[in-house]
Amino acid sequence: MLRFCIAPSFGDNDCFLLRNSISPIAGNNVYNNTCVNPGLYGLEADSSSVTTANVFRNNIFYSSGSAKQINVPNIGTGNIFEYNDVFSAASTVATWGGVDYTCANIADAGTGNLCVDPTFADIGTNNYHIPASSLIKDAGTSAGMPTGRTTDINNALASAHGFPSYADNQTQFCYGWDIGVDEYFIVCHPRELCPCP
Repeated sequence: MLRFCIAPSFGDNDCFLLRNSISPIAGNNVYNNTCVNPGLYGLEADSSSVTTANVFRNNIFYSSGSAKQINVPNIGTGNIFEYNDVFSAASTVATWGGVDYTCANIADAGTGNLCVDPTFADIGTNNYHIPASSLIKDAGTSAGMPTGRTTDINNALASAHGFPSYADNQTQFCYGWDIGVDEYFIVCHPRELCPCP
């Protein structure tokens, strides 16, 4: 299982690479990750690999340019790709199961998929928190989420490595889970109920 990971731009690499030429790639659960400006793809499966029973939910695959984000040509049975934000200026933002998808029809690859700019706080400083106005806020799902998942990222070490604080540990706020690693949250007076924006 891979969840609550931030993968900023790093050389000529994928954020997530699925590879196994001997047997099918199966049983991976990838939830609430944020991939930004990968060197190759946000998600790639080796062309000789067949993927089965893998679940990708609530992830951001973001390109500030025109790079295709998803390249998974061979899919078997039971794969789920839904409630993800796949954003790029590329004419083809994703290839999923041998089918090419554009920004306009990425929702056809799975329920709830979007192609919108998440409007990160500041990419230049690796700040991938989202504002109240972000279109990915409340656009995720809790369906099929891992048992015990009740909060977003809680990484107290991020600030020691040049990232802003990600020691959020925030519960779901308002109408649904946000897509990506960060759950938008408003800090209110302890005795007041925060209104949903």
